[in-house]
Amino acid sequence: MSLVSLAPGADENGFACMIADLLGQNLEANPHKQRDFKKMRGSVAVVAEDADVAITLVFDGRHATIHSGILNKPDVTVRGMAEVIMNMSNLPIAKYVGLPLPRLGNPTERAAMDDMLAAMKRGELHTHGLLGHAPLVVRFTRVLSVNG
Repeated sequence: MSLVSLAPGADENGFACMIADLLGQNLEANPHKQRDFKKMRGSVAVVAEDADVAITLVFDGRHATIHSGILNKPDVTVRGMAEVIMNMSNLPIAKYVGLPLPRLGNPTERAAMDDMLAAMKRGELHTHGLLGHAPLVVRFTRVLSVNG
């Protein structure tokens, strides 16, 4: 059985399919990410406001199910422009911290981080539930990132 699946009807949501593929590929290509994945319990909604699309990822410690739209009241919600949200998967992740942290002297990583911070400043990226569910957010960041 796959670690990631689409709920009924989510296969018609292109954003849900894209995130399912990204998450599945990251877990397959980086077995060490499965340690974080297996500790994830809760739900994360991702809303691409400019594309008028939303998904909810539900993690139960063994599996993730991706639903089209916002399901119930998610533990964490990430809202922003589609491009900004997708670029978050390119952020460099600090090995032991699990948060975005560019390496010194790497202009590409620094630019990705600067773009994310600028989007937050412009109001193009918001995260709700971060403080109450920090471990879920950190693990979500690790498993979704194509780096590390």
